[in-house]
Amino acid sequence: MYKNIIITGASDGIGFELCLLFAKNKARIYANGRNKEKLESLKEKCNNLGAEIEIFSGDVRNRESMLKWIENIFSTNKNIDLVIANAGISRADSSLKSELSVIDINIVGVVNTIFPAIELLKKQGIKSHIAITGSIAGYFVMPNSYSYSSSKVFCNALSEGLYLGLKPHNISVSIINPGFVDTKLIQNSSYKTLFILNSNQAAKIIFKGLLKKKRIITFPLIVALLAKFYNIMPIFIKNSLQNLLSKGL
Repeated sequence: MYKNIIITGASDGIGFELCLLFAKNKARIYANGRNKEKLESLKEKCNNLGAEIEIFSGDVRNRESMLKWIENIFSTNKNIDLVIANAGISRADSSLKSELSVIDINIVGVVNTIFPAIELLKKQGIKSHIAITGSIAGYFVMPNSYSYSSSKVFCNALSEGLYLGLKPHNISVSIINPGFVDTKLIQNSSYKTLFILNSNQAAKIIFKGLLKKKRIITFPLIVALLAKFYNIMPIFIKNSLQNLLSKGL
């Protein structure tokens, strides 16, 4: 069981629910999110479950701020055994600003979380674990979701590279690829959603996968299989299916 956890994107959705699951097991949690009010609510709930939690309201896009936050954690706790880069968004609209925000948070935000932690995890000299929240969208590029799909393809590629590179250092790496989960990300989309889960259901699946140190945590299986099948289709067939997939994420 993990006892000292860093997690981003904890003020809502899957991140919020994961914190509660770890809190039930009395883990010490370092939680990041942009919504200070929701983080305070999370802190109260975790404390009521008997867990210690420190909250940090900050933007994962801010490299300097994230570096300082992570270094401060490791300076006081030399037993960090799990780092979860969970923060992520879908586009609010098709504007350039929205598209760039998706790239900044889903790619730069992940890098700003994981890269500063890697060398610090190595120095600890204990078995530890890195997890990145991607998406089933990382298995294929969705029409009209260039930034979102591309960002999740990046997460998959990064996790595989880290898995191979960090194995000699006793650092496990997992990629979390959920299907449709009833969070703000899906609520902002116009995609037709299949086999949708709520945040608590998704968090429980992820929690169990992390405890087993699964390399890939993907669910639901049927959606993942459909996504992979779509990915190997010829481009002219994909083109004819665009209308079925609506406007994207």
